[in-house]
Amino acid sequence: MSAEHGQPTQRFSDRVGFYLRARPRYPSGLIPFLGRTIKLTPLWRVADVGSGTGFFSEPFLSNGNDVLGIEPNAPMREAAEQLLGRDYLNFHSRPGTAEETGLGNASVDLVAAAQAFHWFDHPVARREFMRILKPGGWTVLVWNNRRQDDAFSAAYEQIVLRHAVDHTAIRQRHEHAASDALLNAFFGGRDAWDHGRLRNSQTMDFAALRDRLLSSSYVPLDGNASFAPMVRELEDLFARHQRDGTVRFEYDTDIYYGRMTASP
Repeated sequence: MSAEHGQPTQRFSDRVGFYLRARPRYPSGLIPFLGRTIKLTPLWRVADVGSGTGFFSEPFLSNGNDVLGIEPNAPMREAAEQLLGRDYLNFHSRPGTAEETGLGNASVDLVAAAQAFHWFDHPVARREFMRILKPGGWTVLVWNNRRQDDAFSAAYEQIVLRHAVDHTAIRQRHEHAASDALLNAFFGGRDAWDHGRLRNSQTMDFAALRDRLLSSSYVPLDGNASFAPMVRELEDLFARHQRDGTVRFEYDTDIYYGRMTASP
């Protein structure tokens, strides 16, 4: 079974290099935002669930937090270990899932998940998060959402839609995961969570733009009949919109945060 159609935990096995080179990091304002809203301190122990290549762990590590990276996909997990292991002794990487982290009861102050919550089995993950959180602990869910309100980004989205394998289904899954109904059930009521938004951006030359496209699990890779036409369309798009050899994506970094309660 191909990565495009395989299990969620294996979808990115053949995308790790593209992901490392071309996915956006998280805005510099993230840690200050969490400091203001949930009173995050460097003393908190953080579980980064679905930690992938470690991009979301890094701001917490730089803040001095002890971070447990929980990632089921071996190539992604190994990439995070190579990226972070040498510079951060406070990074601890282990296999696991949102539904079975392998962590002890009441062992972390914060459970965080970035670009991953839509892949979880939400009722099972809810029970697991509540098990591993200390009393009064927090949960934070984050996505870098690419904006489409300029001509370049809108045209890029059309390329994706023309060539993607299952983009629509994944987008619907994402929208459901960030819906009030699901978040209410997950956190335990509308009063249990809040939402914040930061702006983020990414400037890319063509090589980076190509890698950014190929980092998405729903687009075809080399060897697929759609690959060459897709790349030609991307080259044309870049030529039309580049300025001084680069183009720019704008993102909304959406942050959902709260204390989970026992009864939804």
